[in-house]
Amino acid sequence: MRLKELIFKILNGMSLGIVATLIPSAILGEIAKSLNLISILNLTRISTSLLPFAIGTGVSYQLSFTPLESICVSVATFIGSGIVSFVNGNIVLSGTGDVVNAGVTSLIASLAIYFFRDKVKGLSMVALPVVISIAVGWIGLTLLPLVSKVNGAIGTTIEEVVKMQPLLTGGIIAVIFSILIISPFSTVGIALAVNLSGIAAGAANLGVCAAAFGLALAGLKVNPIGITLVPVLGSAKIQMANFVKNPLIIVPIVTNAFLLGVLGAAFNIEGTAFSAGFGISGLIGPINALNHMSWDFKNITIVFVLFVVLPIIFSYIFNFIFINKLVLIKEEDYKVSI
Repeated sequence: MRLKELIFKILNGMSLGIVATLIPSAILGEIAKSLNLISILNLTRISTSLLPFAIGTGVSYQLSFTPLESICVSVATFIGSGIVSFVNGNIVLSGTGDVVNAGVTSLIASLAIYFFRDKVKGLSMVALPVVISIAVGWIGLTLLPLVSKVNGAIGTTIEEVVKMQPLLTGGIIAVIFSILIISPFSTVGIALAVNLSGIAAGAANLGVCAAAFGLALAGLKVNPIGITLVPVLGSAKIQMANFVKNPLIIVPIVTNAFLLGVLGAAFNIEGTAFSAGFGISGLIGPINALNHMSWDFKNITIVFVLFVVLPIIFSYIFNFIFINKLVLIKEEDYKVSI
């Protein structure tokens, strides 16, 4: 397997783990907190804490590892994430660990599986847990301070730039995430990795909304209704092959995204690192935006207009301009072949 293909599989595996463990917290966490539903809140926290292990599981699934190999990769990733600390002799789980370092550790563990699996053969039941789970886990912990420092610097830089130029930065972040959602990369993973929050997280969600509605409406005439709705329901990557074949299909979407990002910053639409990158999927973006505002009629209307009404209106306008008037792209460019 080529390194590029391996990295894409690692990223897709990370996405599986991130979505599976963070959606409960993104949807139910703030609601449970506001309603004082402690038992539900604690369950979402447990799910969140299992993120590094789930990343290892997702990566192993993508790479078709055996059950033993999968468990070893998951354990190594869990250790390497740095989520575990020791307090008075007790094991304590803190947050999600470092997501980027979890991905790096899962990559090293996967490479180690490929290197050692044929060498240990009959001793795999004994050798792999030691070599992969413990040795690679230790390597991950050794890399953790450096990776965390880099992540922190990126997150701090984004925060400072947003403070200085909120409107422009909101537009740029929305554009970036409107592209990422159609690429092999995970919007949720990247948002979590750089700890995207506040207006930056809100802009990221609006960028994903621009891509979701833009792709759905652009392919409305050439795709069946089921495929048309897929981007809105949370799988804009269904258009990834078309994006690779003709990158210009992203032009109406990034134009839409920039305007939404600017408006989102103007109306102080915010989010969290856990919610950024989901967009309209599961209503996670709108729910978290309202959690940072207040659930009154005015704010619900603002959020509904920004997350649903304007993405649809802008999609129609920019699709008309770039498809019908400028003929930069064709509707057939959005046709999905399955």
